[in-house]
Amino acid sequence: MFTDVRDRQRAALTVILCVSVGAAAAAIYYPPILADQYGDLGVHVSAAAEMSAKRVILVPHFFFHLLTILLASSTGTALLSAGVALAAAAQGLTCLLLIAILGYGNQTLGLSRPVGRETALLAGFALSFVGPLSLFSYPNLYLGYPGISVAHSPTVILLRPAALALFIVTLRLLASRSWSQWTRLAAVAATLVLVGGLTKPSYNVCLAPALALMVVLPFRREGSLPKISRATCALIVFSVTAITLWQVAFTYGPGADAGVTIAPLKVMAFWNHGSRGLTVIRIGLGLVFPIFVAVAYRKAAACASDAFRLSWLAALVAIGSGCLLAETGRREMQGNLLWSMQVCLLILMTTSLAVFLSEEDAFHRGESAVVTKRTLVGAVLFLLHFMSGLIYVISGPRVS
Repeated sequence: MFTDVRDRQRAALTVILCVSVGAAAAAIYYPPILADQYGDLGVHVSAAAEMSAKRVILVPHFFFHLLTILLASSTGTALLSAGVALAAAAQGLTCLLLIAILGYGNQTLGLSRPVGRETALLAGFALSFVGPLSLFSYPNLYLGYPGISVAHSPTVILLRPAALALFIVTLRLLASRSWSQWTRLAAVAATLVLVGGLTKPSYNVCLAPALALMVVLPFRREGSLPKISRATCALIVFSVTAITLWQVAFTYGPGADAGVTIAPLKVMAFWNHGSRGLTVIRIGLGLVFPIFVAVAYRKAAACASDAFRLSWLAALVAIGSGCLLAETGRREMQGNLLWSMQVCLLILMTTSLAVFLSEEDAFHRGESAVVTKRTLVGAVLFLLHFMSGLIYVISGPRVS
């Protein structure tokens, strides 16, 4: 009985700590969201006001606008206040999901050892602010880099928890042991594809081809493919395709003054003084820690897991599309095709950090707490990613 009481107390304390950390992340994001550094929040709130007045859909990714309208009408607050509160709450939820994924997702992520609860708490908070290694170009911490944790786009902030959840559910679908379990998860996955796509299609359009590659490549090599893998791939690809086709027609259809063309590095190079070489370097600076993990732990089983491979493939699809494609017309330099990098790199950072924390003895109680050179290098690299992102978020309009 006393053991049960202690277990319940520990569980309650864990919940309180997690909620407190998530609330802290939301509170830190609140001021820069409100500052609206690049005007994204104002644009979306204005669109929400017009949608509410005219009762029409003005953008193909309207979920943030819809939730803002509903929150404002139910609480009697202004649309701007509702939008800021919604975005901050979404960031708090992202922090909670990151903590849960690291602390309880060892089997889903294919880790050799679970990450400790206290470690997951701190790591989840740090991942909420991680960014490219941009400290060396201060005060420019964002423009020209593949930003990861940004506070100026409410739709991207709202997409983060949906993308993280879809990533995990997709992995659970692939690992399903029965069709009844798969069917239940399939309904959740389809819902997340819809919610994520209507929030911003940036993750959907990378997950679908990444999953197809991950499923098809072993099939070409081995000549067989489990039915559940085929069904999962079909579910994600078809559901993503259905909603994305509507969004493409809405955005680039007849009468639209925008399109998509092949223009390697055009947008990112514009923000890097026209230098393609500097652009490539800065993209690499967003991948330093994941590359370190992929190389240093290449023999670890976790690096061969579906989670690690899918996160890398999605990130590569995001980088490839962001570097090769650009919009035309009035949207030419808005960088809308670069948002995928931000979401996919966050998920890649999460799986990479999970592998690092799982493989290093120094992060496990009861193990030989020997801090090796590999431990130090990985910790320093991740700390630099964290500090770069945190300084950018809290500095707001004072940096770019």
